[in-house]
Amino acid sequence: MSAEADATYRRGKTVDYHYVEQLFDMMVADYYRDKPPPEEGDVRGEWVKVRDGLQGAEHCIRVLTPDEFDEWHRCLELPLQVGLGKRRVDSMFLVWPDARFERITYDTSKHEMALKWKPGMQVFDYDKIRNYSTRHSKSFTDITHMSGLEYRHVENEFEEFNREPLLPHMLSTEGPALAIGDINGDGREDVFVGSAKGYRSAVFTQDEKGHFARLSEPSLDMDSLSEDVDATWADMNNDKLPDLVVASGGNEWYGKDEHLHPRLYLNDGKGKLTRQEGAFDTLYVNASTISARDLNGDGINDLFIGGRSVPFDYGQVPRSYFLLNDGKGHFRDATSQFPVAATRAVAS
Repeated sequence: MSAEADATYRRGKTVDYHYVEQLFDMMVADYYRDKPPPEEGDVRGEWVKVRDGLQGAEHCIRVLTPDEFDEWHRCLELPLQVGLGKRRVDSMFLVWPDARFERITYDTSKHEMALKWKPGMQVFDYDKIRNYSTRHSKSFTDITHMSGLEYRHVENEFEEFNREPLLPHMLSTEGPALAIGDINGDGREDVFVGSAKGYRSAVFTQDEKGHFARLSEPSLDMDSLSEDVDATWADMNNDKLPDLVVASGGNEWYGKDEHLHPRLYLNDGKGKLTRQEGAFDTLYVNASTISARDLNGDGINDLFIGGRSVPFDYGQVPRSYFLLNDGKGHFRDATSQFPVAATRAVAS
């Protein structure tokens, strides 16, 4: 198991694992606190823990373990691998299954270390792990109500495993979309928040005091049966105003259902959005990501839309699309004009 990366890309969005690691540390501490202490010398099986305190932009404790918390531990590759990247280790301990531990002297000139259990070692104090986040965390103040950004995402009920039992995890809960841009030209960032099927998306504009107000958007409300999985603000009809483009998905609709159309909403300059009919007439995609760029150098924003999956046919590779804009907010499939990227791709 490698600890080399602190963050990974998933559907084009960065995921920070520091908080997850701290929760896992607390879970480990709780597990051992409530479990009868093992007898000294009980080191059956290939069951060890390595804990390394990494110093960098943040302090963190990382747990690396092929242990019984993983149902699939029998197929883990041994020996245990620790990836450090450019981080500096300030301390490293190995905790044996009998809860005894030893400090590891880290030698950067050696790529492998062989450690053997020996009697007389002290019992590891898991309260140090348990209280680590409390000692090193920063305090935060909830300003949600004060900011006006009061929006609660609610997922619609859809049990897709009943339809596709071989799915490794649900693909219908990967929203909501979020897009930020200055939509009324006042120099302040405004926000679009997408919704699940059956719920209403929202647009918030920001004032000079940093307070947000929700706008009435009838065009968005009319499309509440679509599921918003990604979105972007970009000028799509060459009027110098940022328009909203929303990628539809959710893995519930399938085939040539209208709710799998991407959607373009033109902005009147004050944040009022009107759906552009016929923008994507022949395009149906259970999408995961959308991005606006000038692909052909004509000064007009075009689109890339990444496919997430093929509903009712998991395992098939979905299509992703490069779409050229005619300058009026109508798009045609030009994927074949970009041979390097024209192959089918899964957006993950």
